[in-house]
Amino acid sequence: MSPPKERRRDVDAAIFVGYHAMAQTYNAIHPHTIAGVAVYELRINGTPHGETGLNAAVLASLGIPTVMVTGDETTCAEARGMLGDAIETVAVKRAVGRNAAICRPPSATIPEITAAAKRALEGKAAVTLYTPGEPFDLEVDFVTMPQCHRAARVAGVGVAGGGEAEGGGGGGVGGRGGGRWGWRGPGGRGGRGGREGGGGVLRLIA
Repeated sequence: MSPPKERRRDVDAAIFVGYHAMAQTYNAIHPHTIAGVAVYELRINGTPHGETGLNAAVLASLGIPTVMVTGDETTCAEARGMLGDAIETVAVKRAVGRNAAICRPPSATIPEITAAAKRALEGKAAVTLYTPGEPFDLEVDFVTMPQCHRAARVAGVGVAGGGEAEGGGGGGVGGRGGGRWGWRGPGGRGGRGGREGGGGVLRLIA
């Protein structure tokens, strides 16, 4: 479905350069979503999203396809898994820890990025707009309760669970106390496991 004319922009395509993997991702350089000290996980319709998927969805709502992503190997895999194999990706480094990587030299990556960008723009018609589905729930797990309380002041955002703890009690997620607290707006869904642990998590949906 094409976006309304008034929402379209005079932009052919988007290219994300120097991106990182979503929060709680293993084998990635400094993985986070928006703000690592505040956001434990962000989900759209129950599916975890990082900035790659979130920004691609916003651009898609304006009729702009995301055609290329560069970053570490894990970020490129995340982008292809979310946006499809028709996009171009260039891995410029391989993570060997959260804060360490084996980096490729600019003499190799600059020509590769340039060539990939050319291919991406020439082949943009093959890339589909990334649409998570409509209507959608935007759900955010915060690291601490005060962070969630502050976010809940935003107009149009609701809280769920009445502040009652759900799951993860007796040590919480990642071994900290406090359990897992749920805050929810209309139609919220749960997240996924299998990634790095964190502190007690709060959930808010816009």
